Amino acid sequence: MIGVVGLVGMGYGTWAVISPGEERKREILKVLKHYTFAAVTNDNVAHRFGGQK
Repeated sequence: MIGVVGLVGMGYGTWAVISPGEERKREILKVLKHYTFAAVTNDNVAHRFGGQK
């Protein structure tokens, strides 16, 4: 039983260290919006090289 509690505690600790903070989340969302916009425009580089027909 103690091993299970320890394992869950270690998992939570690892998740808490790895998960990004609020400022980083906002930055990631801004970048994702730009990626989404670039993917739907005709100026996308992949479209020039036959990525879509």
